[in-house]
Parts: sequence; structure tokens; C-alpha cells
Amino acid sequence: NAGPDEYNILCFRGEARLIVYHQERFDHHRNGLYDLNWNRLPVLYGYPPGERARPENLGEIVRVAEAIAKNFDFVRIDLNSDGVRTIRFGEITFTPNNAMRRFSDFKFDLALGKNFLR
Repeated sequence: NAGPDEYNILCFRGEARLIVYHQERFDHHRNGLYDLNWNRLPVLYGYPPGERARPENLGEIVRVAEAIAKNFDFVRIDLNSDGVRTIRFGEITFTPNNAMRRFSDFKFDLALGKNFLR
């Protein structure tokens, strides 16, 4: 069983800044990093690269994540979706991957971290 598609939305002060898409989490786990317009970013994050077409309900996925994140300086909101209509809450975390996983591009990591300074 591949499990549902998962979208991890990294939010700073209630605003989504990055989406980490996970697929086949239980079989052949892959992920992909996307901006809010669903442009694939050339950065790896702990797993082999994976990708999917832009979800039809991307705007709603981001809206739900931002609504949950509105009162936090930083939070990762995990949502599961069929990419069309259904959105289900997964979890909320303040320390993604226990702060142990790194992006493959240090400059990308620094640029994302600047969101803490805004």
C-alpha cells in the first residue's frame, strides 16, 4: 500500500512558503519540493526525488494550512489529499524531522531560513 499523497506546508507567521510533497511513503518513499505556484525546486530533502502534476485543489490545500498556521511563528502543517477535492489533516509540528534532515542545497536552506527574520 502506497498510502495517501501527503503535503507538508512550511508556514512562517501564518504564510505558506514551501510545500514538500511525499508519495509512496510506505513502499518507495520519494518527495519533491515545490513553491506555492507548484514549480518544482531543484533541491533534495532526505529521499529520492518524486513529482506529481499540480493538484487541482492546491489553492485549498494552502488555504487550509495557512488557517491552521495563523497563530504560529513557524509550523509545518501536514495534509493528505487526493489532489482533487478531499483534504485531511495529518499533523502539525514545530520541529520538522526533529531538525535532523537537511536540504541538499545549503544556499536554499539559508534563503528559507530568512523567513524567520521577516
